[in-house]
Amino acid sequence: IPLSTMAAYAFSRFRFFGSRALLVWILPTQFLPAIIVAIPFYTLFQGIKLFGEPLLGSRAGLVIVNMAVVLPYAIWMIKGFIDSLPMEVEEAGYVDGCNDWQVLAYVAFPLIRPGIIVAAVFAFIMSWNEFLFAYILGRDTRTMQVALTTTSGVNGIMWEQMAAAGMVVMLPIILMSLTIRKNFVNGLTMGAVK
Repeated sequence: IPLSTMAAYAFSRFRFFGSRALLVWILPTQFLPAIIVAIPFYTLFQGIKLFGEPLLGSRAGLVIVNMAVVLPYAIWMIKGFIDSLPMEVEEAGYVDGCNDWQVLAYVAFPLIRPGIIVAAVFAFIMSWNEFLFAYILGRDTRTMQVALTTTSGVNGIMWEQMAAAGMVVMLPIILMSLTIRKNFVNGLTMGAVK
């Protein structure tokens, strides 16, 4: 989320060569079916080693894939929140003597914090619920969603284990939603009323 927040701020506030083209190029990455992207990742991760271990089947590989999937979505989402923030608020920070980093830290980010939290929640849910990449790319690193597939086997479906595992899978998202519901509502309605 910090990387997507900084990228979204740059896309929203600064005009540089190719910024519009790059921003438009980011969005179509979300349109591709995941299986089309999984095969090149699989081939790529077979040949790349990180600290002596191949990325295929490692947690680092899953983190890289999840970042590649979630980052464009988070950039577009946070950019929408930053675009709704009036420039005059940041200009007032400059008038008060703030430098660029102080305007970001003390003026812009506190005002778009609900939007950043909403983007973080959506990014977490996208990563947490991800099945395909974890199943194909994660050999020994089994996520909860992949582990749920082991409850059905030759002897049939173990319904009690599947129900218990389903509750365990949903628990972090439920707890997170209850914890940040105020910021979630503020983030979704931010910019709705001027």
